[in-house]
Amino acid sequence: MPWRTNSFVSTSRYSSPTVWRRPWLRRRPPGLSPSCSPSAGTPCWADSSPAWRAPEGTALVSLDGDVKRLELLRETVLGVSRVAVLWNPAQAAHGSMLKEVQAVAPSLGMQVYPLEARGVKDFEGAFSWMAKWRPGGLLVFDDPVLVEHRRRIVDFAFKERLPTIFGLRVFAEAGGLLAYGPSLAEMSRIAAVYVDKILKGANPAELPVERATRFEVIVNLRTARALGVSIPQSVLVRADEIIQ
Repeated sequence: MPWRTNSFVSTSRYSSPTVWRRPWLRRRPPGLSPSCSPSAGTPCWADSSPAWRAPEGTALVSLDGDVKRLELLRETVLGVSRVAVLWNPAQAAHGSMLKEVQAVAPSLGMQVYPLEARGVKDFEGAFSWMAKWRPGGLLVFDDPVLVEHRRRIVDFAFKERLPTIFGLRVFAEAGGLLAYGPSLAEMSRIAAVYVDKILKGANPAELPVERATRFEVIVNLRTARALGVSIPQSVLVRADEIIQ
């Protein structure tokens, strides 16, 4: 189906409903304060059911989009069929994210190859595999360890002329080819609204769990030229930011 910026929730058949009610929050133990947190991925307590079993006392705004990243990579890099996925098994949410990507890949004519990266010590093995087997692209899941060492990942991909896509703009700013992810400024604003409602007496159980509706596309045109990748006009016109 056509991919469009800022329309992930409404257009993707892989997205979940935008709003769920959580009556279990009324049962939170005495003394446990409600919390409100933007999340950069499917929460570790999520399952395939629309009624996510949230930690008691939590009003949460959630983000995702790795399937859309795979679709965008295919649209941008014509002919890409083998994609390495750098993920951290220590992140509980990454397991479900990987399953979603693996499920949709065949319908896109793609194969994905998961490469574990629990920490820096795992980078060498992942890099060696990619250097040997030459995938056509690299998808990197959002993770604190991977974000911290983004320059090393981007430098390796650049050296191997490997097109990359990430979920955070800092990767594109560091030299990654593409970034597609939720507007963190917008999510922080929504989270602040939730906090305000809770402080004014709103019952967290009545506040909806929301998924991001505004996503940003960042294209690093400088990297594209260096890799010899011609960015389609259909992608450029939808980009929120183009790094020259």
